[in-house]
Amino acid sequence: MKIAKLTAAALVIAATAGSAFAQGPTGSPADYGNAVASANADRKIDLQSGVHNVTVTNGDTVEFTNGSDSVIWHFDTFPGQTVVDLSAIAPKLNAQGVRVFVRENPLYQG
Repeated sequence: MKIAKLTAAALVIAATAGSAFAQGPTGSPADYGNAVASANADRKIDLQSGVHNVTVTNGDTVEFTNGSDSVIWHFDTFPGQTVVDLSAIAPKLNAQGVRVFVRENPLYQG
């Protein structure tokens, strides 16, 4: 009986262990962070001024505006995910050709 309980416990642990580990990049906007409804942005960037490249630091929260449209994005990237087209994470801004370069945050380094 004791062996059956241990076996059952081991199976439960084995079945759930995979979900305890972080997933890798998926090719979706979530690889770069997430849009936040309302937050205190670290920076505000107006795209109407002809911006083509933006550099942010991983962990920054940035408000991007283009006319009356606005998106607040919190950058939270995987290691090695350093460049993203703004149109991929904030399509409503109509920001084709604007690239965001994400620097590593020294606070996140081991």
